[in-house]
Amino acid sequence: WHFNWTGDMSYVRNMWQVLERHLAWEKRNFDPDGDGLYDAYASIWASDALQYSSGGVTHSSAYNYRANRMAAEIARKIGKNPKPYASEADKILKSVNKNLWLRDLGYWAEYKDFMGHKRIHPNAAIWTVYHAIDSEVHDVFQAYQATRYVDTEIPHIPVRARGLKDEGYAVVATTNWLPYSWSINNVAFAEVNHTALAYWQSGRYEEAFKLLKSSILDGMYLGASPGNFGQISFYDAARGECYRDFGDPVGVASRALVQGLFGICPDAMNERWVIRPGFPDKWDHASITTPDVAFTFNRKHMTDIYLIEKVKHNLELLLKARTDRIVSLTVNGKKAAWSLEQNAAGYPLVKIKGDRNAEGAFHIQVVWGGKPLEQPEYAPKGATGGKWTLKSSGKILKLYDPQTVLTSQTSGKKTLTGTLRGKNGHRTLFVLLEQGEMQWWQPVHVEITDKYGIEYFDPEAPALRFAVRNHTLSALSGSLRVNPGNNVYTVAIKVPAGNLSAAVEVPDGKAIAGANRIEIWVGGKIAYQTTVTAWNIRSTVKEEQIALDKWMNASVSQIFKNEYLSPRSPYTTLQIPTQGIGEWCHPLMTADIDDSGLRTSAKNGLLSTPLGISFRTPSDAQAPNIIFTSLWDNYPETVTVPLRGKASHAYLLMAGSTNHMQCHVINAVVAVEYTDGSTERLELVNPETWTPIEQDFYVDGQAFRFHAPRPYRVHLKSGLVSRNLQKDLNISGVYGRPIDGGAGIILDVPLNNRKDLKHLRLTTVANEVVVGLMGVTLVR
Repeated sequence: WHFNWTGDMSYVRNMWQVLERHLAWEKRNFDPDGDGLYDAYASIWASDALQYSSGGVTHSSAYNYRANRMAAEIARKIGKNPKPYASEADKILKSVNKNLWLRDLGYWAEYKDFMGHKRIHPNAAIWTVYHAIDSEVHDVFQAYQATRYVDTEIPHIPVRARGLKDEGYAVVATTNWLPYSWSINNVAFAEVNHTALAYWQSGRYEEAFKLLKSSILDGMYLGASPGNFGQISFYDAARGECYRDFGDPVGVASRALVQGLFGICPDAMNERWVIRPGFPDKWDHASITTPDVAFTFNRKHMTDIYLIEKVKHNLELLLKARTDRIVSLTVNGKKAAWSLEQNAAGYPLVKIKGDRNAEGAFHIQVVWGGKPLEQPEYAPKGATGGKWTLKSSGKILKLYDPQTVLTSQTSGKKTLTGTLRGKNGHRTLFVLLEQGEMQWWQPVHVEITDKYGIEYFDPEAPALRFAVRNHTLSALSGSLRVNPGNNVYTVAIKVPAGNLSAAVEVPDGKAIAGANRIEIWVGGKIAYQTTVTAWNIRSTVKEEQIALDKWMNASVSQIFKNEYLSPRSPYTTLQIPTQGIGEWCHPLMTADIDDSGLRTSAKNGLLSTPLGISFRTPSDAQAPNIIFTSLWDNYPETVTVPLRGKASHAYLLMAGSTNHMQCHVINAVVAVEYTDGSTERLELVNPETWTPIEQDFYVDGQAFRFHAPRPYRVHLKSGLVSRNLQKDLNISGVYGRPIDGGAGIILDVPLNNRKDLKHLRLTTVANEVVVGLMGVTLVR
């Protein structure tokens, strides 16, 4: 950026060897396998506790893409060989798009594992989005889609105060990862401001300004140090407002203001200045003066006037179109031409060029006319397989559907129709529109749902009660089955299109504690199926505890006493310490797991629980009491336990490790296979269905969220079985939340009691974790 601002080619030449040697060092250390994806080694603000174990990381790959692309450009100017840098930049970009851009979801993954199954970690942090955009690894469509990911998947925390009108102000957390660790899930001013800059760089001016203003209100106006940008926000659940003397946000807040809001992006090495003002639509004036440029904007009715001074190079001004026609345009009093920026997303982008002049001043006047730009009409939400229509007053020229939201689409001059498909969630497609003199790609936001859904469900109620939502455009007429099998509850179901059914009350004895399977049948086929989890249901069942002694290979208390030495990356990287817990910046962290209470509570080898379910677990203090699996060489990756007969449910007592780097990915899989080859699967995903043995999750419904009812946990030191260890063990705080002695977790799998069981298989699939099975109880 310094080179871009100054254009000082003498300094560029003096610094060439530094750039040359540094890029070679980056390549040697962080892309040693030459795949074009770079590891991240403490390379961004949120470096503490980020440890990618030589994985291919979006933000560091983006850094190196831009560095190599710029190096190639510099090399051409100073007579050096640009080819190695241009080739490396091309390689990085291709590899990022192939491996890390999630096409059907519309954003970049956080990273791809180097080790193990080389899996993708999809839930990106905001630093992944803004660094990728800032380093220009995107096209306009990717940038827009990625900021939509921030809109819909990253926690937004409202900024509120007495006397402050609620206009939707909110700051964003850096991630949606659990458990909390410092710099992993915070509300930090620099991070919020850089995200605002990314919105401006993506052309989303209104959203960018609201985010920046929210941050300014948070720190400068409502904070305990007025007028200051500190490091951490009041809205940070772990730290609150702290580190007020840290200057972290100053640089990027300046960039958000100058390069974002005012859109001043010099390219002095190429003797041009690009200015793309990012003002909110309602603004009618603005001005800024820096050592390099003075910029004033005024609007009077339909006339916009821009005065740009002190510019020593050619000017390129990019303006968001107000209407569908330009009546007149002058630059320094002379009639000037204009053109449309290709592939502008969200609105037409008018490009105006001005040649350098002796005064270094550009007086630009634009008179707008014609009609306001119309927005198309469409349903913002629809069910998979449902018909969907978009109507536009402007002409529809083309559809670009990068996430494959539509199938069987047809397009006319004013109407686009198709059938919705793709993954559930918020999706984006683009329609090229033409109105008057203007053309632009209009983003279209559609939330895709299943055809049917379960609502009005209280997971804490002692009975199973819910309603069925019909998301389709047709009436639902069929049958509802709860826990299909020999004890199935069946009821007819009729729901008008787009409506909610009457409440469904499942009788006592037909529902079960834990996961209850629900099926909707239409025309003799399953049209929808899901499970709902209700741990407070009580029922009397016939249970059988499975003997696991033969397969047990450790005591649960041993988990952090091992040394996990292989497999590990042979390269320079940051990774989990050898005891299997902690972070690179806390290499000696550990937890004392004490299973004495579990063993003494297991009367005659049986542990009773409030569920009415018992687990067989050894009482002998010396006996192994867990089957550990892991990708570490210490334990097998997979263990298979034979089963027999029929059962309607399997309850599991489990324990093991996980961490924030393995959040929102499958850590392990429990598969129950029948003799006919079919299988039931329980995916252990942090945080919904898998928890760290040493701590309790902090959940506040904002930056830290669960999307499932809290499971039962078993306190190993006392034998207590509880769904609220925070209360029962007096656990407080956000960071660490240690459980004295550790805790296991109770999970369950609904089964088909008309089929014969063959075996249960536990397989660990995530790096860094150890996953263990302590007990299996079948409902016969």
